[in-house]
Formats: sequence, C-alpha cells, structure tokens
Amino acid sequence: MKIKRDKCAGCPAVSLLDVEAIVRTEALRAAALHRMNGRPRLLILAESRPANRFVYDPDTDYDSRPGLRTYLRRELTGTDDDAALFSFLDRRRVWIADCALCPLYLLKTNKQKRHAATACLLSYTRAHLDQYPEVPIATVFPAHRGFLKLEAPDIQERVVSAFDFRDLSGLRQLVDAVC
Repeated sequence: MKIKRDKCAGCPAVSLLDVEAIVRTEALRAAALHRMNGRPRLLILAESRPANRFVYDPDTDYDSRPGLRTYLRRELTGTDDDAALFSFLDRRRVWIADCALCPLYLLKTNKQKRHAATACLLSYTRAHLDQYPEVPIATVFPAHRGFLKLEAPDIQERVVSAFDFRDLSGLRQLVDAVC
C-alpha cells in the first residue's frame, strides 16, 4: 500500500500520519493474509490501530492495557494466549482490517474520528475490502464511532454483524457459522 499525503488532505487525522508505522503494520497485516493463502472467509473491520501496538504484532503489549487483541482472545479462544488467537484466526481465515491507518483514538471528538475513519476507508482500506467482495464483514467499533455508512453504502451492505469494541459477545458464533 502506497501512502499519498495528498489523499490525506482535509482528514482530521493528518497530523497523526506516520508512514513508517503504517508500512510496518500493513506488512504484518499482509503476512496474516498470506498465512491464510490470501483467502479470508470473514473480515473484521475495526476503527484504527493504536499508536504503539498492533493486533497482528505479537511483540506489542496487550496485557497491561486491554485492547482489540485482548477482547478477541477472550471471545474467540476463551484464553489470554496470543498464539492461540493467531492460530484460530489463521485456521478459520478471519482477517482484520482497520478503517483508518492512523491512531484515531488520539483525536478529540467522535465526529472527527468518524470523519477520519470514513476518509481513510474510502482512500485506502477499501482496496483491502474490494479484493474480497464476496467475504462478509463484521465491524468492531467503540460506541458511537465507525465509518459514515451513507458515504460507503456498498461496504455497509456487506456488514453481517456489528460489535461493540469492548463486548464481542456473539463473534465466536458468527465465526463458527461463516468459517
């Protein structure tokens, strides 16, 4: 994925743009896709990566402060074991993408976060989703956040379930049904 700063003009998160971090996280995301032979069965669409950790980076800390990987481990494997989670995701071919490439939680308002998530989704992440138009999407967003559905109705049509970031109850049943 090539980051073009002009695509980010007008985005509330442009000051958070860290191309090196994006390159690192996108390489980890691509490696996860490669492990499932480039054929996901379910896409989990989250808001954005945190500033100093990433769900696919096993070397980042999710134990001292919970985050998406923590909640996924608990819901999908019933454990706090990262290796068990990564194995589960690979085996079931569940791939995680983020609407935004910058850490949106650092923005001040939910309105800014939704606008930035939508702008980045349409400029960058859409390419991930469009590669697999037949694959259903489950969203995982904090309350009152996510992308603006009216600006991406084709993506919204693919959403089969929406989960709150801190409560993924039912995601395991969805994975069992789809994968």
